Amino acid sequence: MLIYVAMILGAVSVVCTGLTARRLATDRPALTPPVTALCTAVLSVGLMLAAAYTGR
Repeated sequence: MLIYVAMILGAVSVVCTGLTARRLATDRPALTPPVTALCTAVLSVGLMLAAAYTGR
């Protein structure tokens, strides 16, 4: 179950990275997408490591 949650958070991180790239290309930077991308990526990696360690 943890791996599925980690995959969903990874997808959210990818979407937020895309939003950040689009905003930077149009010279309208915003702080929310990069912070969300970073937080969800770190949380996703942590959950994947926990799932691998516990064998779930």
